[in-house]
Amino acid sequence: MSSQQGMESPSKNYSYLERLGFGRLHVQGLDRMRGDGLAKGESLKDLVAENFVLILCGDRGRGKTQISTYLAAQIEVNRSSIGWEHKTHARAPRYFCAHDLMQAIRGEFSDIKEQCQQSIRTLAQASGCSLLVIDEFSELTGSDYNKRTLTNLIDRRYRAMLPTIIISNTDPKNIAGEVGRSTYDRASESGGIVECNWTSYRR
Repeated sequence: MSSQQGMESPSKNYSYLERLGFGRLHVQGLDRMRGDGLAKGESLKDLVAENFVLILCGDRGRGKTQISTYLAAQIEVNRSSIGWEHKTHARAPRYFCAHDLMQAIRGEFSDIKEQCQQSIRTLAQASGCSLLVIDEFSELTGSDYNKRTLTNLIDRRYRAMLPTIIISNTDPKNIAGEVGRSTYDRASESGGIVECNWTSYRR
């Protein structure tokens, strides 16, 4: 399929992805993907191993979130082509912004029972989903607790052979310091660090 065309099944309804955290803008944009973003998504679909940490980095507007949504749609719609159909413990892909994920996880410290329970559910979703997308990693600020928690989460998923995609607006030469050496090494040995350096779609 040419990278100038849309996805293989333009009539497919991907609205279920919205219930899994993926934004409506990017879900509805799946059938309109084109150019470098679609080409990169297609290449990653074939190149990534079944257990990987993938870092998509580069300036804003390059379609990094769109690529991750594309990969999530492929896993759900055509898992047999990627080799994940045997993972009986894998459920569905999930999308979180890094800040929102950490805010939810921090709910475990709340005195409110419902917030504690929601925190447990969120962490279980992030830990056991078939593909975890953590967006806006470069916007995450705060104590070392944030970085340690996400590093532990990513390591836990890697050991369980569950793939993770990290999206950051940081330059590739600075990405190791941002995500931490452990996560950077995981990505280097599996999914890779992909710089999205083509022309912005927002221009």
